[in-house]
Amino acid sequence: MIPVRFKVGQAPYNAGEIAGFPPEVAERLISAGVAEAYVAEVRPPEVTKAIEAPPVDKMVRSATHKAGGTRKK
Repeated sequence: MIPVRFKVGQAPYNAGEIAGFPPEVAERLISAGVAEAYVAEVRPPEVTKAIEAPPVDKMVRSATHKAGGTRKK
């Protein structure tokens, strides 16, 4: 499979979407100008680390807060 990124929409794909095709189909799409060869983007190490282990949630809750919200009676 060869990954390609579509330059223009072609059903069922929209412009910008990435899909994999057998080599002969990928070459035909690229030569027709409909798609371009896709090369995976390399992320900086700090971005990869943040994705794999997101920062700890430091949400502070009020001591008077009751789960489930408030309800008028």
